[in-house]
Amino acid sequence: MHTRSLVAVALAAFGMVAAPATLAQTSGSSGASGAPGIAPNSLVNPSIEITGFSGTPPNLCATPIGSHSITTLWTSSLPADSDSDSFDVMVPGFGDVSAYVESNVGYGSPATNVAATYGVNQSMLSTSYTVAANTTITYRITTYPNNTRTGPGSFVSEMDFNCTTGAVLARRNFVPTAAVAAQVPVGGPLVGGALVLALAGLGMAVLRRRRA
Repeated sequence: MHTRSLVAVALAAFGMVAAPATLAQTSGSSGASGAPGIAPNSLVNPSIEITGFSGTPPNLCATPIGSHSITTLWTSSLPADSDSDSFDVMVPGFGDVSAYVESNVGYGSPATNVAATYGVNQSMLSTSYTVAANTTITYRITTYPNNTRTGPGSFVSEMDFNCTTGAVLARRNFVPTAAVAAQVPVGGPLVGGALVLALAGLGMAVLRRRRA
């Protein structure tokens, strides 16, 4: 088992990569609702997890697109306005057609898996596109633990959907590899220490199996 695999196992064991949840404005993040968490705690600090569309989105197979919102889960123990995010729209044949970024995430802090919304509209796109009906398009939000969107980011959440029907086809959440070592769980040093012990234990178990 490679080190990267050990990290993934440990993250999953501690709930640091949340299982995607299903949940049925203005651009980007808006004030969190204060509703209780609707998915296992991601515990990645900070993180915006995409969970679906808010209602039925308009046809998104061509620009200009109609305004709509995606639902999210927000987790952070950082001081308010000390984080940032970028929003990407991956369209087959066109690449990333969005140039939207936020220097300050508009959600409150501290928060753990607080349900919120993220507005999407035409002004967020940098490139026009037209694709065939039922093409798969991907929304991606990368969260950063700073205001300058530097480094690999602390969390990446992606959602694939049918551009005609809005049906969600897949969701993925992950911590960029370079960010794992610097990650501070919302639970603080005790959770971080437990993660280190878990990684060490997994490593020793693998070595024992290899020697056997």
